[in-house]
Amino acid sequence: MRRITHTLLGAAVAMPTAVSHDPMIAAACLWWGMAGGGLPDWFDLRSDLRRPLRLQHRGISHSVMFLIVATGLVFGLLTLLRTSGFTLAGVHSAPPEEAVVPWLVALAL
Repeated sequence: MRRITHTLLGAAVAMPTAVSHDPMIAAACLWWGMAGGGLPDWFDLRSDLRRPLRLQHRGISHSVMFLIVATGLVFGLLTLLRTSGFTLAGVHSAPPEEAVVPWLVALAL
């Protein structure tokens, strides 16, 4: 598949998760879905680790293990942002608590 196909398919798969939330959370669900759709290929084909680890298309980044690790890392990052009181230009920039699970579901799907 091409990059645009991965991106649009990621948004389409995230759509059922997005429609049950308010517009801001829903828009972010679509973004996370698009990011999740392209993440495995981006990691395989763009990584500096490609040569030493012999990464190839549809390699380890297309596995369930990678899905669990990537989703766990994003969960940790979102939790850290939510609990740290992170601000950007004086604006509280942490994700709302009710948004974390839908965003993770959209990414994972």
